[in-house]
Amino acid sequence: MLTWASFRPESPSRRAGGRYGRRGFTLLELLVVLSLMGLMIGLVTPRLVRLGESVEAATQRSGVIAEINALGQRAWTLGEAVDLSAGSAARLMRDGNPVLDLPEGWRLLEQEPIRYSASGFCEGGRLQVRQPDGVVDSYALRSPRCQVESSDDAALAAASSP
Repeated sequence: MLTWASFRPESPSRRAGGRYGRRGFTLLELLVVLSLMGLMIGLVTPRLVRLGESVEAATQRSGVIAEINALGQRAWTLGEAVDLSAGSAARLMRDGNPVLDLPEGWRLLEQEPIRYSASGFCEGGRLQVRQPDGVVDSYALRSPRCQVESSDDAALAAASSP
C-alpha cells in the first residue's frame, strides 16, 4: 500500500538528467566562494599580525616590570647596593646578570638614578622605558619597596584622594 509520504512522482527533468539530477557546483559558484574566502583572509590577516605584535609587546612589558619589581629582592639577596639609571642598567651585578635586562630594542631613558640599598629598600622615583616602536612607558616607584606603579595609576589615585 502506497502512502502519501512514500509516493513521489518523478519529474521528467529528474529522469532525463536535467538540472535536478546533476550534482556538484558550477565553476562560477566555486569562483565566487573562493573570492569571498580570499577577501576575508585579506581582511583578517593584518589584524592577526597586529594582535600578535601587541601580545608580544605586552609580554615584554610585563617582563620588564617583573625585573624592576625584583630588583630590590636581588639587591637584598646579593647584599649589594644598586643604582638604576640609563647608564647603569647594563652593569653586571654579583650574580652575573645586568641590573636591568631589557628586551632587544628597549631602552631605559635618562632620569634621576633610583638607589636600592643592600637591604633591598629604595628611595623611590620615576622611570621611563622606550619600546622599539617608540612608545614610552612611565612608571612611578614608591619608597620603600619600589614596586612599579604606572604614572597613569598614580595620577588617578592622586586625583581621587580627598
